[in-house]
Amino acid sequence: MNLGGSLGRREATGRGCMIVSLEALKRLGLKPEDSRVVIQGFGNVGSVVARLLWREGCIVVGVFEPRKLSDAAAALDRATKGFLTRILKRGDMEGKAGTTLLLHDVPNVKAERVLLVGLGPLAEFRDSRYANAITAAIRALNATGATDALIQLPEGGTPRRDVGWRVAQATIAARAAAYRFEQMKSKPAKAQPGLRRLTFGIDRKSNV
Repeated sequence: MNLGGSLGRREATGRGCMIVSLEALKRLGLKPEDSRVVIQGFGNVGSVVARLLWREGCIVVGVFEPRKLSDAAAALDRATKGFLTRILKRGDMEGKAGTTLLLHDVPNVKAERVLLVGLGPLAEFRDSRYANAITAAIRALNATGATDALIQLPEGGTPRRDVGWRVAQATIAARAAAYRFEQMKSKPAKAQPGLRRLTFGIDRKSNV
């Protein structure tokens, strides 16, 4: 370029990380579709890596009330050139705790869906709100037919909660959502496709 630099500079570092990761998988004899990815942070690099490596399923991000994007949602909003901001300004979601909004064909995102989860007011976001958000997300995901999802919800307000606690909340919610009492039915309902894999974005290395 005449003025120096290169096109796509903001995405360059993340794209380089994606290329190196795919080449490393080749050398190790691993298939990308059978591998899992852990991304620390969701800024200019992490958000781009997640967007480039995640090719299917659903990305889950949070929205605080009133209409305030979480850090992960804001990073995704930048990647989509303000698409999420426009959705919120339109009044499609306020961010009320427990509400969800499923979006399809979000620009610049290879995931088939983006799920917005209401978190309530930021000042009131604590462990119980995180657990409720996870439950709402799992229920919404089970209704979509998605088999894979990347969950990038903010942590609860208590610093002692690590990724193990977050995974436990998702496991509890997933089991509750999948439970069906059919012992009294003469003909059980046909099983519906469900989630096979959940991936969690990690905000800080100390949480791993």
